[in-house]
Amino acid sequence: MTRAPLKDRFGDILGDAPGPDLLRLVTDLDMISRSVVAPTYLARRIERAVHAHERPAGRAWGARVRLPLRLGSMATALALIVAVTGAAYSAVPLIDKVFGLDSGASSIVTKNLGEQVNLSRSIAGFTVTLSRVYADANRVILGYTVAGPPGRRVWNFSLGANQIEANGVTLPGHGEVADGLIAQPNAYLQWFDASALKGSPQTIQLHVVFPWIEAMEQIGPLPKDGQTPPMQFPPMPSVAAGAIATAAPVGQAKSPIRLVRLGGPVRFDLSVPFISGRVVDLHEVQTAGGRTVALERVVVTPTETRLYMSGAGPDVVGALSVDGWQSDPSSVMQTSWAVGDGLTAVSYLAALSDKHGEWTFVARPASSSTSTGSWTFRFVLP
Repeated sequence: MTRAPLKDRFGDILGDAPGPDLLRLVTDLDMISRSVVAPTYLARRIERAVHAHERPAGRAWGARVRLPLRLGSMATALALIVAVTGAAYSAVPLIDKVFGLDSGASSIVTKNLGEQVNLSRSIAGFTVTLSRVYADANRVILGYTVAGPPGRRVWNFSLGANQIEANGVTLPGHGEVADGLIAQPNAYLQWFDASALKGSPQTIQLHVVFPWIEAMEQIGPLPKDGQTPPMQFPPMPSVAAGAIATAAPVGQAKSPIRLVRLGGPVRFDLSVPFISGRVVDLHEVQTAGGRTVALERVVVTPTETRLYMSGAGPDVVGALSVDGWQSDPSSVMQTSWAVGDGLTAVSYLAALSDKHGEWTFVARPASSSTSTGSWTFRFVLP
């Protein structure tokens, strides 16, 4: 069957003059929606494209991929296509699939790292199962599923955990991806910044608290394709333990979708192995375009390579290479953020702990062009 051009089928998203990034994103989503098996590189490329845009004010109906907490997402209507179609990619267990959505965390499953704990907690028929937990010097990663009571068409859960404790130290949340369908368990991969942990312990003690369980629930027939109105929900109130509150979209008294919040908390206390990784203090200085910066430290773990710079500003883009491997924006997520004391963290979610030899890192401020110059660092890790 001949299909209409993209601009005709997705005109409400593309507009009159779509940019190249948006056009590629919509093209990739369209390919996934028509594929029996979605290429891995597309899922990762879409993930990066969605990360680069702001989070919308409201929520759209449909299962979705949650994205790094500090980066937000594009229109949820685009992200939900990844989650809905992603569930049909293969017969891989759902919890393993969300590990595969992270370009660094996929090695946790393939190399059997971390700890399979399979701990469950239930409140009023809603069940949270902490399946696999992993910890290294860069990230603590939680893999868990959430399921609603039988017969209720709930999905798109949120548990409200923006931080956890490890060895008594508070670790802030940095990102989350998810997969799942209506009326079925949804799987989540959530990660926390572990850089505040000191020393090289063999294990760490985690205290995980999910303050509440929130979900979207289908309570009526959904509109036909193309007839779904935008949905924005009011803030949900605080609820007592075990109590339930609901909310309909603003101005839609007969909406087929509502929010449900169940009062928690849901707690997990456990001990997990800790991987210290490979760390080198460099203090290497480079000048370009009249600006001097320093590469202070590099931390390589099985799930992430993180570089700390001074003088670079909070938003840095760069290319990393080692031992025949090169960072590829279409398959490896790179982010940067200010960490205090004038330092900027530049993160690559990639499994590079087995890479040796000379590393090369070429970086520049995200706000500048390549014509203004870049900083090139070369170093060797033990």
